[in-house]
Amino acid sequence: MLGIDDDTRHTIQYEITGKDSLTTMDDAEAKKIIQHLESIAIQYGYTIKRPYLPKKGQWKNKLPKAHNIYNLMTTEQRQKIISLSMQLYDSFSEEQMNIYCLNHFNKPFRRLSSNDARKLIEAQKSMLQRRIP
Repeated sequence: MLGIDDDTRHTIQYEITGKDSLTTMDDAEAKKIIQHLESIAIQYGYTIKRPYLPKKGQWKNKLPKAHNIYNLMTTEQRQKIISLSMQLYDSFSEEQMNIYCLNHFNKPFRRLSSNDARKLIEAQKSMLQRRIP
């Protein structure tokens, strides 16, 4: 957008963070660089759109050390799934739940989105209703 070359970007990031590489920075330092670049863009008359931020109302759950994964199931949803599994099968096995989730959602249990978790909870509820006369 600004048309700066790599040398200029490296100079800016070193002045702001004191680090040579983007990979050695944490999120706070990266945000400082982004804010600085955005302020330069505003000075040159650009309008800033932030498509990289989650939309208003989206869940903002993340796995630790996985800053690019948004919309994961909440702890409440995880507890509800475990509770329903206990009611259905009298036990909870994360290994068995991983097999089920891989078959139905193509991802392991801990990587379910909140939408997938909601579908799983509804499926468990319907299984429980069919089981109880």
